[in-house]
Amino acid sequence: KIDVEGFEYSVLKGGAKTIQQSKPVMFIELDENNLRANNKSAKELIELLVSLGYTKLYRADTLTPVSLFSNFSNCHYDIIAK
Repeated sequence: KIDVEGFEYSVLKGGAKTIQQSKPVMFIELDENNLRANNKSAKELIELLVSLGYTKLYRADTLTPVSLFSNFSNCHYDIIAK
């Protein structure tokens, strides 16, 4: 579970090697405003997850798929990455 108020991208980037090796299922907060406050975006976070090999991304609350083509405008929800 990752909920670090907008620093999710940095956490994932810092742990990229370990994440690629172990491929854990992750539960991550996706908050566009918090990410923007740290010079990142929800789309960039999804791009990073895809680059780490995650192909199944879903909203935790609705199980709706999330992709690079999703609308992240003012998003605030948790995602599951498999």
